[in-house]
Amino acid sequence: MAFSRNDMEATAFVACFSKRVMKPVDIGAGDVLKEVVVEKTGKKLNISEKAYRRMIDPEVFISVRILLGGPAPDEVKMQLEDAKARL
Repeated sequence: MAFSRNDMEATAFVACFSKRVMKPVDIGAGDVLKEVVVEKTGKKLNISEKAYRRMIDPEVFISVRILLGGPAPDEVKMQLEDAKARL
């Protein structure tokens, strides 16, 4: 399996959390993310703790994926209705 550049970058970010014995959901993880971004990119990430928590919230992650075939509830409902109509 080949990994894209984004996959490798995501893996590097997760590895940085692991080195700190942290999980992305732990308190202070948003600050660690900011440190990791500076370490990996040299750029400062301006994100509030509230925005970070929203970013990693699985419900939010799913609900905003509203493109065709996405997992957002309304999109899945439309996909199911379309599939039923074709049966």
